[in-house]
Amino acid sequence: MCQTATQNAMIATYLGRLSLISAIGAFGILLMTSCDLNLKTDNAYKSVSSTDSNDSMQVFTYKLDNGLTVYISPNHEEPRFYAEIITRAGSKHDPDTNTGLAHYLEHLLFKGTSNFGTTDYENEKPL
Repeated sequence: MCQTATQNAMIATYLGRLSLISAIGAFGILLMTSCDLNLKTDNAYKSVSSTDSNDSMQVFTYKLDNGLTVYISPNHEEPRFYAEIITRAGSKHDPDTNTGLAHYLEHLLFKGTSNFGTTDYENEKPL
């Protein structure tokens, strides 16, 4: 599903109202769990823009083949990250005949993947 120019403008406005750092972290998680982080030309994404030298957050923008735009801002100060997923969907958009989809997705995201997620809370807690 590709985004239209109107959708991109709406997303940009919405992101402007929210913490940019949160959005970057969320899309960073999606990028990390959906494709290889080695920036090869044969991957399922392309670089949309690189950072501006005046950008203190050094934001990189990528577009996945499925139309998802990903924002990444490296932070090497601590061995952790913060993420928030921002979508134009949620419980108010659930079909009347199938409620709870957004909440189910939330639980799937917290569960993680075989490469990322909480598998040993006590060891991961200090991180």
